[in-house]
Amino acid sequence: MQLQQFARESERFVREYEYADETVVAADLGEDGSVDVVGDTVIVALDGGDQFELALPTDDATAFMNNGVLTVSVEVRA
Repeated sequence: MQLQQFARESERFVREYEYADETVVAADLGEDGSVDVVGDTVIVALDGGDQFELALPTDDATAFMNNGVLTVSVEVRA
């Protein structure tokens, strides 16, 4: 699922921030859940039962959730 598709289909607030050494994506999911990065895929399981998978351009990423906000950080390689 692409980031734009995720935001449009779920009507959730999603922002992307580009920095010199990383790209950060933040999505307000509205509820808590869990998140894991497996290879080049972010897997999000919400407490309400919904599950999402987001493809990453690289497998060098970190992800966490806090108060219903998913944050994914991807290191930019030179």
